[in-house]
Amino acid sequence: MKVFVFLGLLACLSSASAAVIPLDSKFNSTVEQIKEILAEIDPARVTDVSVTLLDRVTATLKSASVSDFSKFVFPSLVDDGENINAVFQLPKLSANVDSLLLSISTGLSAGVPTLDASVGGVNVDVSASYTTSPLRVTALSVLLQLQSVSIQARVELNQFGADISVEGDEVVETINNLLVEAQSTVSQVILSIANKVLSIIDRA
Repeated sequence: MKVFVFLGLLACLSSASAAVIPLDSKFNSTVEQIKEILAEIDPARVTDVSVTLLDRVTATLKSASVSDFSKFVFPSLVDDGENINAVFQLPKLSANVDSLLLSISTGLSAGVPTLDASVGGVNVDVSASYTTSPLRVTALSVLLQLQSVSIQARVELNQFGADISVEGDEVVETINNLLVEAQSTVSQVILSIANKVLSIIDRA
């Protein structure tokens, strides 16, 4: 989702003036349009999925959903025509899995009968440089940080099962530290995907 929001942001800003600007009505209008589109599929659900890989592994899923992803905001943004500094925030993101089962031809089976997960206070700091002819991202730094994490799940392996509960400040601190360590790699992956999508749009 972040990639497409960021692409929408760049597309909007590329036609704006080159002066340093705060959030303006045109940008806010574009963001609201994106949120309205996403709200139509929020929550996003899939049901009754079955996939077989290499004739050896079969994955079946009764249902899964992701919700609250359309409720994002951009509390701040500055663009000088070549560089962007922005903050993206998402109050909450929730996911639910009902009966995920993996069966391997060797007889091994694993499953997640139930999973409820949520993250709160998602904050993304974005710094980027871009060109407009053509529209390309030339440099990108993305740092994701979380305020809260909660995961409740049941995991089974053959006849054995265990309940998993993950939450608390220490967990959040560990995750945030890992996200800092992965910042450079994640930024490069998003930059590559963004430019590939933009090149496809150019050829369309």
